[in-house]
Amino acid sequence: GTGWSGTTFVEEKVPYTLRNHGKTTPITFNVMVDPDLLGERQVYLRGNLDVLGEWNNFGIPMRRLPSNPVVWTVTVDLPFTLDEHYTQGLFEYKYCMQATPDAKPEYEGGYINRYETHLTTIYQ
Repeated sequence: GTGWSGTTFVEEKVPYTLRNHGKTTPITFNVMVDPDLLGERQVYLRGNLDVLGEWNNFGIPMRRLPSNPVVWTVTVDLPFTLDEHYTQGLFEYKYCMQATPDAKPEYEGGYINRYETHLTTIYQ
């Protein structure tokens, strides 16, 4: 295997219809990846939204946290507000490893994508 693990949801989903309000919310994604799995590759975030590359075009490069080299992070402005929710998921995404931005991605395990039903804020 690739060393990825995650939850798999199997259901027929109806995509969320984006509101045309022009508002965005910055959301930070974090994922832990064993450095031994990466080799010369980097971790990317991909998804079904335009800003996430719509699966085919590109991935968003994540950066390794200097304080913890197994944690990769990226903040992306998503086209949602905190009051939007949809039980079948506002958007889909997956983490992947790539040698370069245009290289073929190696996705985390599972054939179904992760999805979020709502955005949340966490205060530390």
